[in-house]
Amino acid sequence: GVSAPEEEANLREHEPITNWPAAYFHLPKLFEWMLQQPRHRVYRYLAGLLKYLQWQHYSADPKPWILKNPSNIGYEAEMTEALPGIRFIMLHRDPVEAISSLASFVSTTRGINSAHPARREDVLDWALTDFGHAMERHVAWRKANPDAPVIDVSYADIINRDEQEVQRVYDFLGRPLTPSAKAGMDKWRAVNAQGKYGKHEYSASPEEVARIKQRFA
Repeated sequence: GVSAPEEEANLREHEPITNWPAAYFHLPKLFEWMLQQPRHRVYRYLAGLLKYLQWQHYSADPKPWILKNPSNIGYEAEMTEALPGIRFIMLHRDPVEAISSLASFVSTTRGINSAHPARREDVLDWALTDFGHAMERHVAWRKANPDAPVIDVSYADIINRDEQEVQRVYDFLGRPLTPSAKAGMDKWRAVNAQGKYGKHEYSASPEEVARIKQRFA
């Protein structure tokens, strides 16, 4: 809905170094260049926008920001520098499911935004490169910062035991899970069952599955 939360990636689309062009178009040279660019200024820019929005809407009652976007993976050091005190909730999902779903979604998105049909092979190459590098950076950051404020959350646990996982996240953040908040979540869950507007059907060929497993082994 128009009043529902949205990913902050829409704010970062105004910054030249961002992931959005690859989701809309097949631009391999631009993508290769993007991978080599530092992202510190991207998150400094985001921090400035969040400060402005906080001042504009919540100056009398400051609230914490909850950011959510897959393209943040691997840039934890840059986010920590730009957003002091940030804490990370790391979602884990089977790479075969995640990359297959992403490839299906991006293939459709590129088809809408380009006069040329998206080639599945091009999309998969991009996804494996982009998120493969992202996970390598994330793992390296975790090893270098073993005491970093991170909680790992399983996608399967969110689906199968969401109340317990929500409580665990609230505990990690040091925030009380109030009765009113819980009631709001229960109400939202009751009217927003997974697949309410149709199920996203996607699959991967045996060759694609093998490539995904090899990349994220």
